[in-house]
Amino acid sequence: IPAKTLKRKDEIGQISASAVKVRQNLRDMVERDPLTSLYNRRGCRSLIDRLSENGIGYTVVMGDIDFFKKINDTYGHAAGDYILKEISALLRGCTKDNNGFASRWGGEEFLLILPRTELKKAQDIISALLDRIRASEFVSDGTQIPVTMTFGIAENGGKEDFEAAVSRADELLYKGKTSGRNRIVSEDTVAV
Repeated sequence: IPAKTLKRKDEIGQISASAVKVRQNLRDMVERDPLTSLYNRRGCRSLIDRLSENGIGYTVVMGDIDFFKKINDTYGHAAGDYILKEISALLRGCTKDNNGFASRWGGEEFLLILPRTELKKAQDIISALLDRIRASEFVSDGTQIPVTMTFGIAENGGKEDFEAAVSRADELLYKGKTSGRNRIVSEDTVAV
């Protein structure tokens, strides 16, 4: 809708503004996870395609909440949803501060994309995020819930297939899970 039409002060301007809002709401319904408001796989893929079309490299970070099933079983699903929302807010803030974006990849697994970010810088960013998660107090119904995460980090210079980079980050995440959790595993180092 042309900006000139949106600026009108009559019914046509109001209808145009409503149409823009409806379009954005529909886009959010299609591209966002309803619980966390993070991008879903479809929304993430759309943003990745734009990066790839422009030849922009990025680092892929796969993160998983440690022992999430135990959180649900011990504290209930409402507490689990609360943890997902709180962690999502931390992930969103981290990626926004670094010109990236976060998506809920599935269950308690998240994918973060850091455009124009080399591996070492990504490690520093995620290390600060993990420190923040460790220091956070997650309280649901008066009960403090301990929460940690494990992350796998893989750099994609822009030429690699997105799925291959995600697969490498996922393999690194798995290594972190099997070697003790609450850590970062990247292609060149293990940080605790």
